[in-house]
Amino acid sequence: MKQSLLTDEFIYIDYRERGLIERLRKKARVSVGNFPVDVIVKDVGIERKTGRDFEASIIDDRLFEQVQVLKEFPKKVVIVEGPFEGRLGEKHVIGAMASLVLQGIAIIRTRNLDESAYFVYSLSKEHQAETKIYVPEKRKQPQLATLAGIPGVGKKRAQKLLSHFGSLNKVFSAKLEDLQALLGPTLGKKVYNFIHKRYEEW
Repeated sequence: MKQSLLTDEFIYIDYRERGLIERLRKKARVSVGNFPVDVIVKDVGIERKTGRDFEASIIDDRLFEQVQVLKEFPKKVVIVEGPFEGRLGEKHVIGAMASLVLQGIAIIRTRNLDESAYFVYSLSKEHQAETKIYVPEKRKQPQLATLAGIPGVGKKRAQKLLSHFGSLNKVFSAKLEDLQALLGPTLGKKVYNFIHKRYEEW
């Protein structure tokens, strides 16, 4: 992660978050641009998801990949806004939230966009200490972080896997013998079993 040239007097909002931009411009100094996360307030990275988006991300297995860039920030928050559609059971939703919390990501529930905007505004006011603004140094970090999170792999082996296979898809599609040739018999088998283990609900 590198320290950027952004200053801490602004709330930095990604240009796609039009609703937040419209609301926060009335109360705070807002800088709009193409940022790696939805909102940056000093050293806090924030992602905003509606209840519908949150459920869809779980269903499509995209949630944890999407938050990898967020994890590059010293402090990280996911805003979950509005009601869920009921496409998933409570266990799935709560389990996903618990997993994010264990990864150091705070979960904030808001009822609507106005509350989300007020949370961001309040955070900017409460966070008064002199703080640097951070942005991730490399956009390829999510792939590395995904592999590094597999037990026994870590960052160096994740880099080795990506360099050898070229993509996450090819790593996950690799044959057992190919993984063992690269990682050794024991770890190669553990990684293969981890990737292909069937998901079991409670």
